[in-house]
Amino acid sequence: RFRAPHTPADAAKRERNVMDSVPSRTQVHRKVMLVEDHDLVRLGVKALFGTPEFGCIAWIEASTLADALRLHAEHADIELILLDLNLADCKGLHGLSQMLAEHPLARVLILSGTQDEFVVRQAKAMGAAGYLHKAGSPETMRDTLRSILELDASCGSGSPARGAQHFPKFPSA
Repeated sequence: RFRAPHTPADAAKRERNVMDSVPSRTQVHRKVMLVEDHDLVRLGVKALFGTPEFGCIAWIEASTLADALRLHAEHADIELILLDLNLADCKGLHGLSQMLAEHPLARVLILSGTQDEFVVRQAKAMGAAGYLHKAGSPETMRDTLRSILELDASCGSGSPARGAQHFPKFPSA
């Protein structure tokens, strides 16, 4: 039997299938805090993760650790924190230490230009969820963030997925 390839019913079905894969404006926003003191890096990170595969991310931005700590207290439903190691008001792992001391259930993903094995291992031992090098490939960064956010979602709201961690591999490991 012959059937016209482009009937109105077929067009409506195709449109529904396409619309099912595109996040709607009514979807729940996922809150991700970006703690970075360089405006250009913040813009780049948001652009990198501003694709439909990440749904609707509500970015909460801070350029200092003090602002990040204050904002985290105001937004208890933050799913993930991307934290630069070198900010104007803290250097190195002090920011991670202070964030986890004040917000022990926070999921913190280090975003840094430092790729020192000792620093990465210390961040892991201190409880970071992962470590992204700023010079890493966009695909690696997207895969890591996607994995962490999917794990958080699978654990239910308010239950951070502490088990999975994302750290670079070193030859000595």
